[in-house]
Amino acid sequence: MATSRGRPSELNDVISYHRNNGTSWYTWEKYDENGNKIPNKDRMQYKYLKVIDGGDKPSEEVLNKMLTDAQAKWDAENGA
Repeated sequence: MATSRGRPSELNDVISYHRNNGTSWYTWEKYDENGNKIPNKDRMQYKYLKVIDGGDKPSEEVLNKMLTDAQAKWDAENGA
């Protein structure tokens, strides 16, 4: 589950694996609740995760666990 950038470091690096069914199920909000544009560098946060396939939004805890598991796997495979 390593990324092309190396060690997974953000939710975006692992989120597609939550529903590995070959379809796009999520996107990231582009505007906050006040209509302000969210800078790209700030968009990849759980609070801006938007489910687009009608399914349930996974909990932040589940996604953070996926990230820490992916980091541990990457560390083990790369001697970190």
